Amino acid sequence: VIKSVVGAESDCQSISQSPNATAIKMQAFERIAIGFLKIANLCGGIHGGPVLGIGVLVILAVISQLTDMKFETLLVPYLVINVLVVVAATAITLQHGKQSREGVTIQIQRPSWSMVQTYFKPIALIALPLCATEFLTMSQGNIDILLTSLVDSETAAANYIVARRLTQILGMPLTIVNVAVLGLLSSLSARKELDGLRTVTQGVAAIGALLTLPIAAVILVAPGFVVQLVFGPGYAAAAPLCQLLTISQVVYVITGPCMLMLMQAGQGVHAMRLAMVSCVMIVALGIPACLYGSATELAWVYLASVAFLNVSAWYRCWKTCGVPTHVSLTRMLQLPEMSRLADA
Repeated sequence: VIKSVVGAESDCQSISQSPNATAIKMQAFERIAIGFLKIANLCGGIHGGPVLGIGVLVILAVISQLTDMKFETLLVPYLVINVLVVVAATAITLQHGKQSREGVTIQIQRPSWSMVQTYFKPIALIALPLCATEFLTMSQGNIDILLTSLVDSETAAANYIVARRLTQILGMPLTIVNVAVLGLLSSLSARKELDGLRTVTQGVAAIGALLTLPIAAVILVAPGFVVQLVFGPGYAAAAPLCQLLTISQVVYVITGPCMLMLMQAGQGVHAMRLAMVSCVMIVALGIPACLYGSATELAWVYLASVAFLNVSAWYRCWKTCGVPTHVSLTRMLQLPEMSRLADA
């Protein structure tokens, strides 16, 4: 895979000096930032999570500018963050056996075999579709990159991966905000506060749009300039691919946290089915696109799969749950309402 990205004459050691290393670091930074955000939400609550998450993003940006980080060094903080999330969750659960919130006392009991027999089946029926949805959604975002090994031209494959990594940044604001409001969505869903859910989901979509659409507009208007500015003149041919893949990220942002809302609203099985169909689309259409077409056809396939997944999930949220998740100018003006709901 590395040779198909970097080139036939390159070896593994030269990847840290290649422009593709920048694309790999982007994905690694994204995962590290979201990992820190999980810890922040766990320890700091609704308000502490976003603040600490933004701080970590700034720290990562400064570190990346001051040090010559190699791909291998990014694996260490990524693993450390995942271990910290597990350790922090376990420690907080054990130390706070009783928690009182809004006059309700929650008793966390030690698990026993009778509890497993009583609660395992209903928990599994809820959790397994959610786990499968997360896995399929993650796969849907990476299958096309694996399929680039089927493209005849190594240069075309490298251009596609560069375009994917560049445009993937456009979805980061919405992804991070989704993590920040996950607990709030769960609480509102449990209380069946539809108006609050509409305010939060459409407000989150508005935040993502405000941060994403201006950058997306620049990429759509001047893709060649942006690609050469980030990766150098050697990847100027990736400009048309950036335009197609940018459209896919715009669809993702405009439709808002639709998949997250489906899972929070008890529609995990339907979300799993949509993610499965999206993955099948990429495999069934992506393989012939790579074998008999080019990277451009693969970009069209990815765009179609993303559009299908998010538009279908958005429609399901609207019709079944009564919660449209798309960007709304009216909800943008009601963003302070999100703060009031968080404090409630």
